[in-house]
This record gives sequence, C-alpha cells and structure tokens, in this order.
Amino acid sequence: MGDHAVDVVLDAYAEAQARRPRPEARHRIEHCAVTSDEQVARIAALGVIPVPQGRFISEIGDGMLAALGPSRARGCYRQRSFLDAGIVLPGSSDCPVVEGAPLLGLHDLVNQRTAAGEPFNPDEALTVEQALRAYTLGSAYASFEEGVKGSLERGKLADFAVLSDDLFAVHPAAIRDITVTATVVGGAFTHDAAGYAA
Repeated sequence: MGDHAVDVVLDAYAEAQARRPRPEARHRIEHCAVTSDEQVARIAALGVIPVPQGRFISEIGDGMLAALGPSRARGCYRQRSFLDAGIVLPGSSDCPVVEGAPLLGLHDLVNQRTAAGEPFNPDEALTVEQALRAYTLGSAYASFEEGVKGSLERGKLADFAVLSDDLFAVHPAAIRDITVTATVVGGAFTHDAAGYAA
C-alpha cells in the first residue's frame, strides 16, 4: 500500500518486461494507496493498472488520515490523478475487508468523506460518470474482459442492474442510499424486487 512498496513492484514489472517483453501485460498493483507524482507517471509509462479501493475512504479513512498525516494523505488513493495521467482505473472494494457493495464504492470515489465526515482527499474526487466507468469498463479492462462486459453493447453479455434512482440525478451524498431493484445476468432476471419481469 505504501509508496516504497509501489516502487518495489514497479521495479519488478519493469525488469520482467525488459527480460521477457509482453505487450498488453496489464500488470496490476492492488491497493496502490500512496503514490508520488513521479510514481503516477511511471505507472502510466509502464502500462500498469493501479487498483485503489475506494471503500477504504469511508470505512477506514479516519485511521489512514491519522497514520499518514496531512501532507502524505494528499498522495493517498489518487483516483483522479491516475485518470488524468491516462491510466485505466478499475473499481474495487477489497471485500471482505470492507463492505463490497459497488454503489458504496461509487459513493466513496465521488464524495471522498471518512466515516466521521472528514474530507479524505477531495482533490482526487471523481465525477459520477468517472466512478461508474471505473466499476464497469475499467474493471472489465483490468481483467481482460472488456470485449464481453463492462458496457451494454451488441455481442457483449447482457448483465446489468436496475437502480432505485438515477445516479446522475441524485445529490452525490445520496448515492449510498440507492438500492438495486433488479439484476439481469445473461439476459435473464436473477433478482427482481420491483416485478419488472412480470
């Protein structure tokens, strides 16, 4: 999670690619929590996929802020910085360490607030569209599955969720209150609380 660990992993990936080049390797760094500007640039140059856990912001963010202090906290979970550097950003929770509901992850990526209501790293807040893309196309790309999932397109799996509210219309602080009223997997309803299939 720390910046020294990120350096170790980036060095290993760079050496592996130098010894046995593999295009589109899509090496990942799970958590990728604390990074400098230089590390963000290196992650982009190496084509590495950082996998930050947005859920940590609210569930354990207060402890992280206390442990890192104000200056180092600005380098923690740099979702917007990754996107600005042209890096594909997936959504992730690290469940069962924290609750894994994707809507809670979207909420945290957008709102950047700890459980105590403190701002975590507001400069790294994502738009709703950016957070949704991370949890859909970004996650599909990170697992080499963007050809079959991550967006609703002809030829892809017909997997989607029906929500109780419009993510783009509610106040950002209310995203966590949205519920899933139905899910469709492979074109068939697997959960239907609202009776859509009737």
